[in-house]
Formats: sequence, structure tokens, C-alpha cells
Amino acid sequence: MKKIIFILFLIGNLTYGQEFPNIGFENTSCVNDCTDPNNGQMSCVNGWWEDIVQGVVPLKNINCDPNLVCSGNNSIYLVSTSGAPGSSIRTTNPFFGLNSTNGFTIDLTVNRSSNGASNGVVKVVGRHAGQFNWDVVGQAGPNSSDVCEDISIILDPSVVDYEELSFVACTATGTCHGGVGNYIVVDDIRVGKPIVEISDDCGLATISINSNLNIEEFFVEIIDSNGNDITDLFNQTGDPLTHEFENEGTYTFNVFIIHTVNGQSEFIIYELTHTIVFGPECCDDIDTNFTLDYYCHDGVYDVIATTLDQNQNQGWELWETSVEGSTNGNDIIALIDSQYSWQPPGLTTVTFTDLDPNKFYFIKHGIWEDHCDWRETRIALDRDCCIDDPVIIPYCEDPCALDSFPLKVKGKDGNIITILDGATFSWTNTTTGANSSNDIVIAAEFDHWFLTLTMPDGCIYNLEYKLICCEDDIQLEAYECPTSQDIAALEAQLQSRKSTLDKKTYDKYSNYLNAFKGGGSAEDCDPCESGLFIIRVVDGNGNLVTNFTSITWSDGLYTNQNIRWGEINTTYSVTVVVPASNGIDTCTYTDEIIYECKDDCTVTAPTNLQNNGATLSWDPVPGAVSYIISSPSQIKIKCCITGVSIAPQSTTNTFFTLSSNLQSRCFVWQVTAVCADGSLSPVSNQSCHLPSQINNDGGGVKDKVSIYPNPNQGKMTVKVELSDDSDIELNVYKFDGTLIKTIKNVKTENTILSLDLQLNLPSGLYFFNFKTNEGPITKRVIIE
Repeated sequence: MKKIIFILFLIGNLTYGQEFPNIGFENTSCVNDCTDPNNGQMSCVNGWWEDIVQGVVPLKNINCDPNLVCSGNNSIYLVSTSGAPGSSIRTTNPFFGLNSTNGFTIDLTVNRSSNGASNGVVKVVGRHAGQFNWDVVGQAGPNSSDVCEDISIILDPSVVDYEELSFVACTATGTCHGGVGNYIVVDDIRVGKPIVEISDDCGLATISINSNLNIEEFFVEIIDSNGNDITDLFNQTGDPLTHEFENEGTYTFNVFIIHTVNGQSEFIIYELTHTIVFGPECCDDIDTNFTLDYYCHDGVYDVIATTLDQNQNQGWELWETSVEGSTNGNDIIALIDSQYSWQPPGLTTVTFTDLDPNKFYFIKHGIWEDHCDWRETRIALDRDCCIDDPVIIPYCEDPCALDSFPLKVKGKDGNIITILDGATFSWTNTTTGANSSNDIVIAAEFDHWFLTLTMPDGCIYNLEYKLICCEDDIQLEAYECPTSQDIAALEAQLQSRKSTLDKKTYDKYSNYLNAFKGGGSAEDCDPCESGLFIIRVVDGNGNLVTNFTSITWSDGLYTNQNIRWGEINTTYSVTVVVPASNGIDTCTYTDEIIYECKDDCTVTAPTNLQNNGATLSWDPVPGAVSYIISSPSQIKIKCCITGVSIAPQSTTNTFFTLSSNLQSRCFVWQVTAVCADGSLSPVSNQSCHLPSQINNDGGGVKDKVSIYPNPNQGKMTVKVELSDDSDIELNVYKFDGTLIKTIKNVKTENTILSLDLQLNLPSGLYFFNFKTNEGPITKRVIIE
């Protein structure tokens, strides 16, 4: 890029830009204005406009009278002479070939004196190459005599067509030749907008080109103070170029511009300097986004500090200062090493424990960044350890049932706080105007009591109490069949939601309404068929609530509607606010409702049928609420030579205790499970009960178990004689089959077991079931 620009520089036209060779006085007045060569004789000299990019064009030092200089040594003394052309400054037109719609502006600083004759002005004229006459393109004059003043001359848009401009001193009437000694000192000439401007925002430099130029190419070379080329920037649009600096300092910007003038490429070179400074405005603000939670215990307190900090250079620390020191945090006397913490940015939580409530603590939040000084802020931590959390309570079971009732104060520990505890009470009833310093006051419904409670540790609590008895018992009720009033409300709700419902849902709601508009019957009201039911907000008497302040449904629909749609198997919650009986306060009620439609009950046949001689049992069946034990109508298993048939028996347990008569009989049995809706499962497999499975009390089989005395009053001796030693488990059942006691891990010695039992049992019939290695044995025992 540099090589290309260098070639263009060699062939470029330098008529626009840094140097203008035709600045000077007209020849006719070159030697007539200043006669003393040592006092700045104004000869016919060439000058130039310098530093045009900075917006100021100083002129050469050719002053006739230093006293006429406004602000320096770059002034021209323009005189309107009598009978001869006036003084002028002539230059190549800096606006030649630019685009202009409203014309350009040239600013001048002038000191004008009329010498008592007439007011003078500065007139700007222009002419084309080879043209003798000059055309006026703008003029302006100062407001005061002998005062340096800034003026602006707005140039005609045609100024861009002239190749040469001249600044001429004239009289107030516009006479530029033949005035009587009028003069104007032109101190500075400033062209409206610089060709090149450099600005920066916290190190981000922007190089902009005057938008009036038709840019072909734009190149910037940036040199640091050591002469190093740190970057090259280029574009072909004329849009601003940017560069972000990391360090402060003064940099040189070499700006190369190729632009089009009258269809030809012109080349401009500028060398500018710009100083980068990172001031306070470039430094981030301190973020103090903290959440602090306090916990008190045993005279000390903990602080949980949480911060959300997005700045990657921010952290925070905990510092301490004593009560005797400065309370504003400036007197830092000690760093708590065990609790000091620098936390990285982001969401951070740290707990500081066992802080002394007699000292002041501060969270110190600081920032350190490149180019910026350390900045910090402190957040004082609350030292409040008042955690009694007292509350005012009605000292009775149901204050709404009484015309008046006592109020007391309960502490966090649940104990009543009294004057004897060293507490001070200050009660005020804003309803009645009553005051009291007792630890108990008498209140009534709608009384509004305020209490300032001062505890012995100095903690002060402000409490209030107001009783509003709300007894309307507002609740939700489900209705299957809508009334005409319901239909009107539901239809309005359906239309209001039409745009938010899909077609299938809308048709379901609409068909439900249409069925009742046509005189539907109660048979059409089954929500389990339609999927819909009606919800109403009613009072304790079942009447529709109409005097509500607000009704809010949990799903956000149907605001302030006391009738609404409901879908089956969906829970709906409502909050209803109604006026209290005093007409001032309000009562708030909440309730929820669901209309459940369950599937048909289905249960399987019971399995794993067992019996131990006295008790029949089986595994539980999911969904069953009871069981039926019976004999099958068709016996499928060989069991008994001569059997009995048992009548169907019902139980909610998964076992059934046989009567003594059935224990000694042979029979076939089966079980059926019963659903909640009364439907039955398939019957189980058949099972056989044999009398040999038990020890018969009636003889015929040698007794292996003897219990005496029998009957008894709970004290008895049990003797078991077996063929071999055995582990024995004794289960004691009531006559209805309920297991009431179990004795495990008793063993025979030399095939005999003797037990002395003392059982605290009510009078009645009991079954003692012995589980042995020879099988189960059951005996009947009567407790008198």
C-alpha cells in the first residue's frame, strides 16, 4: 500500500491541500501601505494556508502596525484607500472542485476601525483562471469599532467554481476602492470543517475525512514517539478508520488521501499529531451489587455476602474498624486475616462467621484497571442482633367467638413476654385512641393496635395487630349441569378466548354449550363423558358470590369471574377477596377443586394360596379393597374323600381364620379379589385344606401339645412333645384371626418343651398356633 501511494504522490496534482502559492496583496498596493521597511513593510509576497486540518489558517507575519494585531503575530492589515485599489489577500480557492449544496463558511477574527469616516467590511471575491473581473461570493463586517471580533462569511455555493479567492477591505456601503482610510485587521482565517479530524474515546482513535471530498482511497500510517510504525489503516470508501491504543502518548498520523476533483484524481498528504490520554471518564464505575444476610447467635453474628460482578477486574474484601475509631470506615486498624477474602468476578457467596457485634465491619469493593487508579467503596454491615422476633397474639382459643379478648406478646421461643422480663410496652389503639403501658391489653374485632416493645438488651420492635373475622366460608363447588345463567357467562368467556384456543378445544367447549342451549338433560351432564364441568365461587350457603373485591384463578384465566370452565382431572385454585363486615377491610379466601374421573377398576386373581391349619392366606392384589373366600362350584383337584363346602366369607385382610369346626374338616377353597367399584377379579387357583394339617383337640390323634389349666386367667403351662428336637414359633390369634402375639426361637430339649406363660389378655377364645419341624399344631385356649 505504501508503494502505491508513493507512485500516486509522484503523479498527483498538488493544487489542493497543504500549500497555496498565491497569497499576497494586489500589485497596485504593494508599496503604498507601509513606508517603513523596519516596521513590517507589506511587500508583494507569497504565503500559504497552514495547518488546515486543525481548522485554523494563520497568515504570514507582514503586519504594518503591531497595535492592530488581535491575538498574535499572524495578522494582515487591509486598508481601503482613496482613489486606488484596496488591500487584499489572494489565494488559490481551497474549495475548488468540492461538493457544496448550501455553500461553505469561512470564519475570521478581525479588528476594524472606520477612523471616524464609515464602517468597513471584508468582502470575499473570486475569479476563474484568466478572468480579469472578480465576482463577489460573500461578505461580512464586525459589529464594533476597535474591538477584535469573530465573524463568519457564508459563501455562495458557486464558490466551488472559482480557482482563486481574494479577501478585500471595503466600506460599509461596499466601496472597496476610494474609501477614506478604512482598515480591517484580519487575524485568523478558519475554513469551516477540517479536511482530516482525529478524535479518541478512551484510547479508541477515529480518523475522519471531510465528507465533501469524493474519496477514492484513504490510508493512515500511525507512528509512535520512538518512530515505530505501529499500524497501517486503509479503506476505499472514505468511511472513518479506527485504532484502539493500549498506551498513552503522542502519536504521529500520516494521512494519505486520493480524491476526485472535476473528474481528475488529486492527492493530499497530511502529517498530524494526536495525544492519547486515559482520563477518569475511561475508568469503570464501581459495582456494589451486594446481597447481605445476617444471622445472630449467642452474642455474635454471621454475614452471608453475595455479589454479582460482571467486571473482570473487580473484587471485594472484608475489613474491620473498631467502635472507638471512625465510624465512617476511614480509620482502618486491623485486617481480619482469617476472614479476609478477595473474590473473583461473577456470582460469589462467602460467609463471615462469629463477627463481634460491638465492632463495625465493612465490605470493601475495589477496582484496579490499566490506565486507572485504584478506586473503592465500602458498604457498612448491619450490627443488629435483635432476633427475638416477638409477635402479638390473641390470648384465647377463638377471638372471633368473643366480643373482646386479651392480647399478649410471644417471643421467638414461644414464651409470653411480660414486664417482669424487663421489657417495656407502649400500646396505641388507632381505632379507639386508647393507650397502655401494660404487657396485656383488651381488644375487639377491627381494633388496630400498635406496640413499641423495648427489650432489656436494647432491641426495639414495632408490632401491630388487627383482627378481621371472616366467616363467609367462600369455597369452590363443581356443577355438572349448567344453568341458563351459567351458559351466558360461559359463552362470553368462550368468545373472549376464541383466538387463543385451537379448533379442537374450541369445538369441545362449543358443543357442550350447544347441547344445553337445545334443552339438554341431566344425562348429558356427565363430565367424564364431555371432559368438562362448571366451577362456581359460592358462600357457605351455596349461593353464588357476587360482592367480591377480586377473584384470581391460579391458571391466570377468567379474572374476576365467579363462574368458569373446568377440565376433568385438573386442579384449580382461587383467591377471593371480599369486603369485611366493617366495610373498610377485606377478607381473603383460598380454595382448590378437582373433578376426578377414574378408569374402570381392574384387578387380577389372588395367588400364592397358603394355610397353616387354622388360617388361610394369600398375596395382596393391587387395587383390591376386599376378598371373598369360597368353595368352587366345580372341584378340579382331588382332595377329600368326603369333603364339606364352605359358605362364601368376605374379609379386607389377606388371611382368613377358620372356625374350630372347619379346622378339623377337609375342603377345597379359592379366593376372589373385589374392586372399589364392586367388580370382581377372576377366581384364584383351587387349594386343599386337610384335617391332618392340624392337631385335633377331639382325640383320635395323640396330643403333641398340652396347655393347662384350660380355661385359665392368662397364667398357664405349655408342654410340647415331638419325635425330634425342633425350633418352635408360637403365634397367638384372636378368634377373628387377628395376630396379637408372637414368641420365637424357643427350642425343645430332649424332644420336650415346657413353657410357663403369663399373658395379659382380655377374656375370650384364642388360637395358639405352634410351628414345628413336624408341621403346624393349633390349640384352642379360653381366657376367663
